[in-house]
Amino acid sequence: MGSQKLHSPLLLLACVLCGCLAAQGCLEKERTALLQLRDSFYHPRPANLSEWPTWVGEDCCQWAGASCQDEAPRRVVFVSIAFARKPELGGMVVNGSLFAALEELQELRLSNNQISRWIEPKGMLGLKKLTSVNLEENLLTEESVSWLFNLPSLTAVYLSSNRLKSSSTLKAFCGLKDLSSLHLSFNTMEGTIDPCVSNMRSLQVLFLQGNRLTGEIPSLSKLSSLRTLNLGQNRLSGVFYFSSLANLANLTGVSLVDNDKLEVETEHPAWAPSFQLEGGLLLSGCSLNRRSGRRIPSFLSTQKNMFLLALSRTSIQGTIPAWMLDNVANTLVLDGNSLSGPFPQLEGNRTRGLSLLDLSKNKIHGPMPQNMKSMLPEL
Repeated sequence: MGSQKLHSPLLLLACVLCGCLAAQGCLEKERTALLQLRDSFYHPRPANLSEWPTWVGEDCCQWAGASCQDEAPRRVVFVSIAFARKPELGGMVVNGSLFAALEELQELRLSNNQISRWIEPKGMLGLKKLTSVNLEENLLTEESVSWLFNLPSLTAVYLSSNRLKSSSTLKAFCGLKDLSSLHLSFNTMEGTIDPCVSNMRSLQVLFLQGNRLTGEIPSLSKLSSLRTLNLGQNRLSGVFYFSSLANLANLTGVSLVDNDKLEVETEHPAWAPSFQLEGGLLLSGCSLNRRSGRRIPSFLSTQKNMFLLALSRTSIQGTIPAWMLDNVANTLVLDGNSLSGPFPQLEGNRTRGLSLLDLSKNKIHGPMPQNMKSMLPEL
């Protein structure tokens, strides 16, 4: 009797400890779903388990590429499986029903896996807390990603380097009001940039480079959160007035490069920037300031620490101002223009960090400054 009294509290304590340890691991249904997802990357072959050395044991929260909530029950909130599908296996079909168990999932990364489509995509619609999806470097079409448009919790979508063909995909994302980062670069999207983009007030990053988009750039003046804009390597046309960006105080980088039918005007109407383009400005291959004498953009004198400035093949004229060498921190590319006059004098004792300078195919003449090596030691 006394022995039973002694052992009962110990037994109770053991049960409590076992319960705590169980609570620390992941749910069995989530563990099973992850294993089935892993195996699907090898279909129709069996999975090569040697490539998944950490995917053993009962606690999937400890597996590489999976993370869970800190508190119990420890639900899976992050899944990252990239470069898993072997090229010789061809396109992959993802079974959306496998995600039905991952109800707390917040971030999903499945890039570089030759994913061509989803079956049972309704299984994805239960991911009400999903905020970030990375499906870059796959084989996805518009139909394959339509389930994304029904997840209003999304704040970041990465679909670059897929097989999206229509600008209607971009229009569909306009319905996600909390979307802050949208990457659709290097697809083959045709059509215009829908004006609905003007109302995406949460947008901070918009990457549409490397497509076949045509027409004019819609107004972006209301996108007060915008930090990075990349519309380069498309077929855009019309006139883009840089003054429309004047009040976007968070803006740090703009690229409109290689839109040879696009005219960019920075001098009219008069304006003053509220931003600092620390990331850089890329306008190479555009027609710059045709209406204002092909001048070098005067607002650049206010941009004090640009990492990169690329104005190649923009037909600008005039002499290179000294402030341009002061304001660019790393790369200055001005080739293929009608710049003339002598190289600017480098005054003062301050060294510059410029490491690459391209002035080829211009009309610059005269000697280079004798203090060039000391003033531009990184060149």
